[in-house]
Amino acid sequence: MILAVTLNMAVDKTYTVPDYSIGNVFRTEEYKALPGGKGVNVVRVAKALGEDVRLTGFIGGNNGKTVLEGLKDQGIKSDFEFVKEETRTCINVLDSKNNTSTEILEAGPYIYEDELDRFLERYKYLSKRANVVALSGSLPNGVPKGIYENLINIAKENKAVTILDSSKESLEKGLRAIPFMAKPNRKELENVLGISLKCENDIINAADKYMKKGIKLFVVSMGEDGSIVGYNGDLYKVIPPQITPVNPVGCGDALVAGFAIGLSRNMDIKEVIRLSTAAATSNVLNYGAGIIKIEEVNSFLERINIIKI
Repeated sequence: MILAVTLNMAVDKTYTVPDYSIGNVFRTEEYKALPGGKGVNVVRVAKALGEDVRLTGFIGGNNGKTVLEGLKDQGIKSDFEFVKEETRTCINVLDSKNNTSTEILEAGPYIYEDELDRFLERYKYLSKRANVVALSGSLPNGVPKGIYENLINIAKENKAVTILDSSKESLEKGLRAIPFMAKPNRKELENVLGISLKCENDIINAADKYMKKGIKLFVVSMGEDGSIVGYNGDLYKVIPPQITPVNPVGCGDALVAGFAIGLSRNMDIKEVIRLSTAAATSNVLNYGAGIIKIEEVNSFLERINIIKI
């Protein structure tokens, strides 16, 4: 089982607005509301690809009920800690004419100490039953910045493979626990390192640095430019198929889902890279985060170029 952890759940609302600009009034061309949060996208993709998945985190209020109903409609299993305050709403405005994306993200609820303690007990139980644990996304208020470090150590004690995909201080502190895999994007990695990664060689050197610290699989996602993957001391440049993007939101989560599936199934690393990159590419072609089509994923598998560095 893959356990996906999303501590800062959301209702994700996506609006398609042609030729969007600030300070004007628009009517949407298309609208969609889905349970949101990076781990939700991971679970949605992994389930679509036939994997046994479970989702956990915090939810609360009417938005929390909306999340539960949405997950139930999609057949996604969940085991949440219910909290006093309201689950957040996040908005993504897609400009269908200029292929741009504008996101507005709420901070999320305040998590009280007793709620956090109950969640940790729930997490200990769930991680014992998982072979892969994917920890994704931002932290709600009240949750310690080092929570991912704690959750990674708990999962490692329970013999689960750990994947970390976060940003800023929660990513920095989580990396100290040496997860099996980490997946920052270029900007997130720059923030953690405190330097500008001006060229591809800088990214390669950074990935190599973290592998030498003990992180076995280090992936830096670079959007339409693909990714740099470091695994077990080897480094690869991954070039995805050329496509016309529809929606970039969630493609990093689809990438994580592919890696989680590959690790759960003990696949060869190049096949894992192909699956994850194909899932991310399919996500870019579909409206809504974490939405893929299996036929697209299968068609992309052999169109991905993996170059050993």
